[in-house]
Amino acid sequence: MFKGEIRRLSAVELELRKTFLDFSTRSAGNYSQSEMTKGAAYLVLSHAAIEEFFEGIAANIATRSEKKFKTTGKINKVIAFIMYEYGAKKNLPSELPTKDVHSSLVFSALGNYKRVVEANNGIKEHNLCRLFMPLGYAFDQVDPLLLPELDAFGSARGDLAHKSLKSKQFDPFTAQAQLERILALLSTFEISIDGFICTHAS
Repeated sequence: MFKGEIRRLSAVELELRKTFLDFSTRSAGNYSQSEMTKGAAYLVLSHAAIEEFFEGIAANIATRSEKKFKTTGKINKVIAFIMYEYGAKKNLPSELPTKDVHSSLVFSALGNYKRVVEANNGIKEHNLCRLFMPLGYAFDQVDPLLLPELDAFGSARGDLAHKSLKSKQFDPFTAQAQLERILALLSTFEISIDGFICTHAS
C-alpha cells in the first residue's frame, strides 16, 4: 500500500545526493568547508524527507479511518485507540441530546491527534511512538535494526543542526550510508503497516 511512498522517498534521496554530494569521498576525510556544508544540507534535508514519510503515513491512517467512520458510522480499532488517547471525558447529559454527541467526540479526538502529527519534529523512537502508538500500531514486526538506525540518523541531524561544522569532524558520506540502510530496512515496515491497516483500519 505504501510502496509508492517508499519509492518517492528513495527518489528524493537520489535527487538530494545528486544536488549536494557532487564530490568524491576521501578516506583521509579532508573535505573542504564547502563540501562539509553540502554534506550537512544533504543530511538535514534527507532527515526532513524521512520525517515527512512517517508523518504522512500516520496521517493517512487517521484520515482513512475518519472517512470510514463518516461513511459507516462505525468505530474501527484505529479510532478506538485515538479516542482512548485523545478523547475528552464528557459527563452524561441529563436530557437526551438533540445532536450526535458521539460523532463530535470522535472528531475531537481525531483533531487532537492530527495536531500531534503536525507538531512532530523528529524520527527517533520516541517521535515514532507519539505518531503510531495512538493508532494502535507498535513496531514489533519491523526489522529490529530500523529504530536504532533512525535514532542514529536523528542524532546526527541534531548535532549538525545545533553545532557549528567548524567545531567537529564530519564525513558527508556517512549520512548517505546511514540513509541507504534505512531505506533497505523500511521494507519490513511497509509489510507490517500494510497488515496493520487491513486488520485495524478497515
